[in-house]
Amino acid sequence: MLRFAPSRTARTGTARFRALIHSRVTATVGELTSTVSGQGAPARAAGTGLQRAHRIVALICAAIEREVELSALPLDADEATAQADLLSRAGYADGGMPTQDVRAAMAVMAHAKGLVIPRALPAWQGLRRLLADSARFSRVITRGGAAIALALVLIVSLAVVRRGHDFAAWTATVGPVAAEATDIEQNLNLVATSAGSVAAFPAGSYAHAQASLRDISAAQSALSGLFASSADPILLHDVAAGHPDAGAVVAHDGPLVASARQHLQAARSELTLAHEVKAYGQKWSTLATPPTMPSDLAVAWASAAAQMSSALAAGDVTALSRADKHLDLLIKGGEQETTVADQVRALPGVAASQAASLLAPLNGMIAAGDQEGALTLLARWDALRAQVPVSYEFHLLNGAGQHPGAVRQLAGTSAPKRYYLLVKVVDSTTGAPVGLPVIDAESGAATTAQLVGLEVSAEVFAAVQADLPNLPANVAIGGKVAGDLLPTFGVTVLPGRITHW
Repeated sequence: MLRFAPSRTARTGTARFRALIHSRVTATVGELTSTVSGQGAPARAAGTGLQRAHRIVALICAAIEREVELSALPLDADEATAQADLLSRAGYADGGMPTQDVRAAMAVMAHAKGLVIPRALPAWQGLRRLLADSARFSRVITRGGAAIALALVLIVSLAVVRRGHDFAAWTATVGPVAAEATDIEQNLNLVATSAGSVAAFPAGSYAHAQASLRDISAAQSALSGLFASSADPILLHDVAAGHPDAGAVVAHDGPLVASARQHLQAARSELTLAHEVKAYGQKWSTLATPPTMPSDLAVAWASAAAQMSSALAAGDVTALSRADKHLDLLIKGGEQETTVADQVRALPGVAASQAASLLAPLNGMIAAGDQEGALTLLARWDALRAQVPVSYEFHLLNGAGQHPGAVRQLAGTSAPKRYYLLVKVVDSTTGAPVGLPVIDAESGAATTAQLVGLEVSAEVFAAVQADLPNLPANVAIGGKVAGDLLPTFGVTVLPGRITHW
């Protein structure tokens, strides 16, 4: 609800505007009075009604004008405690209106204050609405005075409708910016509540929360400079009275709203970081060396734990992610070390020796935080270990209509060419196809394949191609006997494998 200055101002304003409206309606009042002055008792009743109608219309006009003149009136400390609602009955009483006139004026103004007539709607239809809602007005004055009063209301209503047109256009321009400001303010309150609840530990989480609160303060500072900070129609009505140029309001408020929106986004980002750091802090609330950690990984654990502590204090989520992965890898690697050692000891002599050689780089990868390398090696170990009891051979695909070789190069790159001998994996005894666990060098996908491309050097590839006329169909170029971990080959083979060509 709009507010205005204390009663002394209200009395002065009412008297001033009553005089102002008097000059506007005197001619109409005089004409209507003369029309009924010779009609005896009804005329006297009409005259009484006319006087009352005159006072009501004067008060209505005064209220309308006061809304414009006093909406931005500054109040000192003493006056602020004595504010009264603009349209309250007390305000009318301060203006000298009898109670019955107050009721009538309230009936009209309750509708007139919020009247906004769409531009496409003829004005007379809007006035019909106003008059229809003013039934109480006509009941409190005499029948003769009713016609006069309604005529006077028409005079005032024309101004109200015209102002309604202007306010509707003003709101259509300013409203969206004000609505966005309201939305930003609501979201700022939500973010501020969450940021304010972030604990002081970890320090990095608290630092991000404080940064969020600083952005919130900056956004609120921008919003405090707005002319139209709310989409509430009553408040917009007040702003329109003091700033009738809608374009100027948008030009002033638009950049401030945009700045507030940017600060809100920054506050949200900082709050997200605060929660991420908090989650890492909860996960690694203790960084003591696990009792099951192998001694050869203890130094690596201490280093990774120190990195985690530093990152928690700084709130560096990139460093936190890196330290988190390293610590997880050390825990998993420590658990795997004992298991892998037991698995190696369970292998036959040759396979155990091959396994030891294969797994030699594992602890170094774990200690260095090479998660991808360590996990790939462990996956290969699991696949090879499952093949220990199996005996198989690699048969070159050099039969009729077959192509025993492939040359690969990544399209559109200058990467070196890679050469592959194409083979079929078969059981050494039965000749049945055998599925071999393979990690495809091109796709990185782990799969089981019966047809495999074995990477070789360009020289080996050329030599095999040259010797093809002398080789029997499906000649074996390597294989693995049961009990071994790794196969052996009759030619030098590189680590790469492909499953599609």
